[in-house]
Amino acid sequence: MHPVIKRIKMKKGLLTTALLFSLVIAGQPPIKLYGFSRVSTPGMVPAREPDENGRTISKPANESIDYFIYLAAGHSLKIQPKEIWIRGKRYTVSSSPVIQSPAVAGTDTLVKTTLLKIQEIKWDHNPLNTISLPATIKKLAAANELVLKYQWKGKTYYKAVKKIKELEPFFGE
Repeated sequence: MHPVIKRIKMKKGLLTTALLFSLVIAGQPPIKLYGFSRVSTPGMVPAREPDENGRTISKPANESIDYFIYLAAGHSLKIQPKEIWIRGKRYTVSSSPVIQSPAVAGTDTLVKTTLLKIQEIKWDHNPLNTISLPATIKKLAAANELVLKYQWKGKTYYKAVKKIKELEPFFGE
């Protein structure tokens, strides 16, 4: 092969590599989203109340589901979580404080020790209206149990988790 043709092919290869690298950098930032849920049941015996005929009726214990959601990203990335969809319900992110890794809940390690910055996602527990959302966002929220809307460098991005990991139930004492 002629040396000039070889040099042109090499330059073309370098140009293609540089272009692909710039597209990767300009795209969505490399982040990880973790979602966990735990059913919590109070440990007290269900209350017994008389009905209108005087028979005692036991009330079922009120179960609740606790969610633990974390975002891991590089320390230099300024990620701003805005909204979150949890099992199809849309919420506003109220805060996302940076925490030390590992992230734990009780005896469970949820996010292992890492060099990444870990943000705990907290949200307002009043669901938002989803009527005015674009169809693509509704489909994304319907197909995934957890979706995070966030901003990075002034642009809006979405990160989804197909299935929220269920932790062992918690029974109060």
